[in-house]
Amino acid sequence: MVRKAHRTATGADLPDDSFTSHCPELDPDWDFDFGDGEELGRRLPRLAEFYAEPDQAEASTRP
Repeated sequence: MVRKAHRTATGADLPDDSFTSHCPELDPDWDFDFGDGEELGRRLPRLAEFYAEPDQAEASTRP
């Protein structure tokens, strides 16, 4: 997808060594269900408030 976007924007191909697909292991502390509004609100309150439905945003800011 990145290569196609670059080709569309510039008309040129990316060099083969322009990036790697290596992805470090995710920290086990971050292994949770991002769809769980309560857990998301506890771990990432500002993000949860930004993406939550209005009634969920109010609940995520409560102690």
